[in-house]
Amino acid sequence: MDKKDIEDFKEAFLMLDRDGDGRISWEELGYVMKTLGHRVSENQLKEIMKLIDENGNGVIDFDEFTDMLDKTKSIADPEADLKEAFKVFDLDGDGVITAKELKLVMHSLGQPVSGSDIDDMIKEADQNSDGKVDFGDFVAMMSRK
Repeated sequence: MDKKDIEDFKEAFLMLDRDGDGRISWEELGYVMKTLGHRVSENQLKEIMKLIDENGNGVIDFDEFTDMLDKTKSIADPEADLKEAFKVFDLDGDGVITAKELKLVMHSLGQPVSGSDIDDMIKEADQNSDGKVDFGDFVAMMSRK
């Protein structure tokens, strides 16, 4: 979750928190759902609340709200998990995975791999033959698996 996500989540939270107490009640959630054209019963709202209300206090605080949105974001954005996985291998954050980075990550995961095997892995994923794996290469490789 980046800074922009948190700002967006805070804006959405403030819209739902109609009384400004820093928490979303089932009544506030029901109002929003009704406004959006969803007809749900009080019992259904309370069940939804139970799923989101991690500490069981009957209201949704900002942390619970962001946890829920972060989870649904990765469901709604199937590339989100791939982006996170890519970041694990892209150690310097420059947008590409080099043979050196791949070797370091594999070693840190307890999977020491020879230099030639690393080179083979890079070649298999590298679609434009530049010796590096960018995010597009990574997605294509993961889609083949």
